[in-house]
Amino acid sequence: MPRRRSEEPSPLSIAGRLERLITTAQRMGRGPMDSQQIATLTQELGHPLTSSYISQLRRGSRTNPTIDSLRTLATVFSVPISYFFPAEAEPDDQLPARPGAGERPGGAGGGAPPPVVHQRSEVTSSVAAKLEELFERSRTPQGTARTVEEVARRCAELGYEVSACYLEDLRNGVRDNPSVKALEGIAKAFGVHVSFFFSAPAEMASEQDAAQADRALEEAMKDEGIREIALRSSELDPAGRRILAAMLRELSDVKITRHEPTPPPSAADGE
Repeated sequence: MPRRRSEEPSPLSIAGRLERLITTAQRMGRGPMDSQQIATLTQELGHPLTSSYISQLRRGSRTNPTIDSLRTLATVFSVPISYFFPAEAEPDDQLPARPGAGERPGGAGGGAPPPVVHQRSEVTSSVAAKLEELFERSRTPQGTARTVEEVARRCAELGYEVSACYLEDLRNGVRDNPSVKALEGIAKAFGVHVSFFFSAPAEMASEQDAAQADRALEEAMKDEGIREIALRSSELDPAGRRILAAMLRELSDVKITRHEPTPPPSAADGE
């Protein structure tokens, strides 16, 4: 029986995000994509989830799956696991599913599609590494880091049951498959969004940012007349180089405007 409107899951909930994936997969001709078909695909991927478990996730009666379970579902639908942790609602046309991924010729009549080998578009590191990064970021100006006991207390204040022992096991890599609720609690205790655990490491993001800034600057400096301005650009950080690149582009536009005659207005431009 179809859900009444009031019973539809929130688009930001795991149930809502999963239903959106299923609807999109059906439109792409991947078959009915019911709970049984999804369960079969997870089994072929080596991390089997039962059809009953998937149905409970879809209904919203289960709201705290483990990260491995979500990662398997993300792989089935060829989306990054961070899809399940949106900061806010997204327009329908921004669903990160890849058209054609896992499709079979012939659409729904072709039977169950083969399992999708998902090439992650995001760079992830282990929970332990990301957690350690959070502890390092939280150091006081005197260099003192927060303790697992302090973080556990903060989690409790926010309504999450995360013990100091559990945090220590995650930090040491003894446990590496936390539940969604535990990860949300830890993220909130440190003041970050839960998607932080599935983002690129800070140093890698910094390197990519610097490379983009360098390319922008190199493009802007092709004009010999303004190249000398940027001789000291190597001393700037990525943000400074981006600002400099934008300034150089503006200077180049001004130079072109001054040296090119202004064309007469056309009839289409009006008076």
